[in-house]
Amino acid sequence: MTLSTYLVTPVTTNIPTSKNQLRYETNIDTKRDQARNYDLQSLDNIGGNYGTQYSIGEQTTLISHYGVSMTTNNHTKSNIFDGHIPQSQHTVDIPITRIPTEIESTKSGDDYVKYIFGLQRYGTGGQNAQYSGFVNAVLFALITNRTLVMTPFFVHGGHVMHGYNREHMKEFNDTFNKSRLDQLVRLTTVQHYKSTCNESNSMVLTWCDAKYHDSSTTLFNIFGLQLPGELTVLKKNISQQELDDLVGGVQCLVFYQTHKFRIKVSNKEDALMNIRMHLERSPDIKRVTDTALNGVCQRPFLALHFRNKSAEMPCFFHYNKTRCDNIKRRVLSLVENITTAVAEIMKSNNLSCLYVSCPLWSRGIIDNLAQKIPRDRIFTSDDLTRDANSIPYYNDYYFLSLVEQEICYRSSIFIASTWSTWSTHVRYERISAGRQTFYLNELPGITFGRTKLV
Repeated sequence: MTLSTYLVTPVTTNIPTSKNQLRYETNIDTKRDQARNYDLQSLDNIGGNYGTQYSIGEQTTLISHYGVSMTTNNHTKSNIFDGHIPQSQHTVDIPITRIPTEIESTKSGDDYVKYIFGLQRYGTGGQNAQYSGFVNAVLFALITNRTLVMTPFFVHGGHVMHGYNREHMKEFNDTFNKSRLDQLVRLTTVQHYKSTCNESNSMVLTWCDAKYHDSSTTLFNIFGLQLPGELTVLKKNISQQELDDLVGGVQCLVFYQTHKFRIKVSNKEDALMNIRMHLERSPDIKRVTDTALNGVCQRPFLALHFRNKSAEMPCFFHYNKTRCDNIKRRVLSLVENITTAVAEIMKSNNLSCLYVSCPLWSRGIIDNLAQKIPRDRIFTSDDLTRDANSIPYYNDYYFLSLVEQEICYRSSIFIASTWSTWSTHVRYERISAGRQTFYLNELPGITFGRTKLV
């Protein structure tokens, strides 16, 4: 089968050639604004996590930093009430150094370094969806022996009302540890990529070209980086050899919509696990977390991420009283089972402290947990220790989300929200480190038909 079988006609889009031609096409969701005015107190006992509300002085910031929904594989229920949590069945001995690849460049010198630029579809999803896409970009760099561009991340699209700009951007080094990832794959900056790559030596590869113009325009507005207007859109999975035939001679490759990765890779799961082992949060996030846990949950502790994904739209972003009330009743019917299971896990594993990550308007779950667990042993972000250096991180929901993820990563046992990419990101980290983790829908009393609630 020839490579052309996998391709469609290249798609051309008009990309601005100067900043004077830039024009944002903003889609403002007026219903979301209306939902923000809804009395959030009515959601107190839903127990759903459709965002987090942090108070900064007199101002309250509404955010939904836990990402977008993600369908997960069904998991066999674990026998967690016999005094032990099952150990992970998947352990891999992976070296710390870079993975050797089958594809090696036959040229040498800086002029012939090959690059991969992971361009995400900006304006959709949360940062954890972006992190997942970045993991795919790392995998792409490894199998093609390319230098990876440290692209920035952006705040959740739900909080950008007038188009993305530099103020919505978070530098790679502020999110992840560059030195650690550099042990696995060669890294470079957007600025260096810009100085080396241009339309004549670049190519855009994707499995989905939707919103490419908007995404490339955003990048041009922030960095002045001109990307090709023509895309090569693939129709189906391709092998590594077919990929090399297609892009092997391209110096600067843009991989658009990185969450759509359809390259056949042998031992893919092992490679992804190795990548996640090298994708650590930044030293600053770890330092703030060290301070945060000083005096709080210093003993072995259980961490719980509580999110009701199904309630986000009807109860918050697109309020519908009938649907919201129905979800309230259904979630409340599960609360007793959840609190009983959490208390039993703590008791059987000799854990005396519980950290709960959930939004302020979902703190009703804390009251339910306190019926089974002493309240002074339950902690949230409100209880974390702060100093002058860490306060700015608490005033920025993007960074506070990272701190809470680091806390959940460090826990002895982590109960993950089933339908959250926020939880999934932490879960993958913990699996790579051999730490015990399972989903809320693995708890007894949470039936299959109700799993989307938690």
